[in-house]
Amino acid sequence: MQRFTLALLGPGRKVLSRTTILVAADTVAWVTPERIDFGYLGRSQRATRRLRLLTPQGRPWQGPPPRVEHSIPGLKVIPASDSPGELILELSPAQPPGSYRSHLVLLHNDKRQRVPVSYYILPAITALPARLDFTVSRRVSVLFKHVESKPLQLRTAQLPPGVKLVLARGNPRRAPGTLAVELEYRPETADTKKKSAECTFEFEQGRVVLPARLPSP
Repeated sequence: MQRFTLALLGPGRKVLSRTTILVAADTVAWVTPERIDFGYLGRSQRATRRLRLLTPQGRPWQGPPPRVEHSIPGLKVIPASDSPGELILELSPAQPPGSYRSHLVLLHNDKRQRVPVSYYILPAITALPARLDFTVSRRVSVLFKHVESKPLQLRTAQLPPGVKLVLARGNPRRAPGTLAVELEYRPETADTKKKSAECTFEFEQGRVVLPARLPSP
């Protein structure tokens, strides 16, 4: 509510009476920030952001929170108990890896606020490099990393003829959730007609397929 006082003035600007009027506050004028970016997330990994509600005068909103008219999968909108005029946005995505852009629509007194929301879901396991090139070196090192730093254990590796797994080693103390793998190209057992192939690595948490470039005969 907003408070206004009307004064009735007499001769000599003498105040004869005062009347206090309470007027319902305006609707939410805008939100800040204008867009929400949750950044890079693992699947089902939780992230939170805060959204401030402001009055037309730019002050924190003190009234009831707006209603959520449109949301996105995995997003919860919760009024902040420690700060009136703020909403807590909690995202727990479950979509496949990739880039996502959508919007959140807040409704208050028939006025809609559209807030763009973006985030990127990482695969459970990433590999560096993402492409193997045996034309530069006969020995290639690959670093696998779990997005939530969970221990990685290589179950199987399906490799093209001529490519051999020579080392698979983790370092749980200094680099948890990582596994270093070394591959070697041996032309005596290779199919020299192929210039490209795929290397498939099976982990408990999922599968990683990496394209490989093979040397010409």
